[in-house]
Amino acid sequence: MIDQEVRRIIDECYKKAKDELTVHKDKLKLLAEKLLEEEVMEVEEAKALLGLNKDAGTA
Repeated sequence: MIDQEVRRIIDECYKKAKDELTVHKDKLKLLAEKLLEEEVMEVEEAKALLGLNKDAGTA
């Protein structure tokens, strides 16, 4: 019974992660290409590349 619940939670989390990666595939590819070119990147650079700002997530 516990094993079934653990499996359900893992499957649910896997699906959520896969969905997020699929939705943001273009941004992930852009980030990967930039990292292949430069190998390292500052957080601010990554945020700018992805169109994120410091206040993201606060409302």
